[in-house]
Amino acid sequence: TEATVPVNREVRALYFVHAARLLDREAMVEAFKDPSAWAGVPIAEYVVTYASGETVTIPVRYGMEVRDPEPGWCVVPIVYDCMHVTPMTCEAEGLHLYTMQWRNPRPNDAVVSVTIRTLDAPAQVVLARLSAQ
Repeated sequence: TEATVPVNREVRALYFVHAARLLDREAMVEAFKDPSAWAGVPIAEYVVTYASGETVTIPVRYGMEVRDPEPGWCVVPIVYDCMHVTPMTCEAEGLHLYTMQWRNPRPNDAVVSVTIRTLDAPAQVVLARLSAQ
């Protein structure tokens, strides 16, 4: 599944406010056993398309950029690549919104759009907000 958000301007950075919903805990535990998951389990990607036609893919990994609260948690789960986290509730049904900054390596090449592409994974990304600076 994918969705595209138009940007149509030069940007120095993009800010993603996103969350994850864990769909299958046992499958996620197995996915983390793969040596390639040392930096998190890929669940989605953001594809930045420039006016020049070039693209850049930003991975979204469970455990690195997002995570889902689990039953009994009221402490905010930590991920490594976020600037800020906001728990929606202290319940397992709630989401925790993580803010991630992506610095544009081509600030003079206008960003036309950002496409959110979900992967076949045991968790799903939820994009709540996309901001450009």
